[in-house]
Amino acid sequence: GSLPGQTSQLQTPRSSLSIPRADMSQGEVLIEVPQTLFREKVVEVPTICTQELVRAVPKVEVHEIIKEVPKIEYQVTERVVEVPEVRYVEKIVEVPEVHTQEIVRTVPKIEVQ
Repeated sequence: GSLPGQTSQLQTPRSSLSIPRADMSQGEVLIEVPQTLFREKVVEVPTICTQELVRAVPKVEVHEIIKEVPKIEYQVTERVVEVPEVRYVEKIVEVPEVHTQEIVRTVPKIEVQ
């Protein structure tokens, strides 16, 4: 068998052998008749077999899709707000307070008899 795309040729060299010879012994005459001998020889003939190779290579395409995202910007304005501040200040106030205290005095007692 041969592979697809390859061919093989057979070359057959021909050779003939013709040697007449006579042999006269015993009354028989031998005459050699030329015979053709065919010999087959296999000869490989190179044949180019082309095959197509398909290789898939990714082709990169960039498509821009615009998505809106809010960008926060701060605008600073100054505003004065009065905040009450409570301060405690101690003030001394005299409050009259009554203390009762017993004082023992010795007074001479006069007795009349």
